[in-house]
Amino acid sequence: MDGWAGPTLGIFLISQLGAAFWWASGTDTQVNTNTEVISHVVENEKDIAVVKNQQTNIMEDMIELKTMMTENQKLLQKIIIHNQSASYTE
Repeated sequence: MDGWAGPTLGIFLISQLGAAFWWASGTDTQVNTNTEVISHVVENEKDIAVVKNQQTNIMEDMIELKTMMTENQKLLQKIIIHNQSASYTE
């Protein structure tokens, strides 16, 4: 048995070392994958922030347009009423 202890221990250590390298390689791959995913998430968050800002600007513009349309409608009503009253006096 003493003759086999050295080679057995050597094979055991080599197999453990191989398993450790395999585990580290898998972990490194997972870290790289997670890093890429996190990078995509950060980019998406930036894009979402830009879209939200654009949406806010669009909403403000729509409110302004609605106000302008209301004012234009009132002005058009005045013009129509004025034209109608002018045509009655002719």
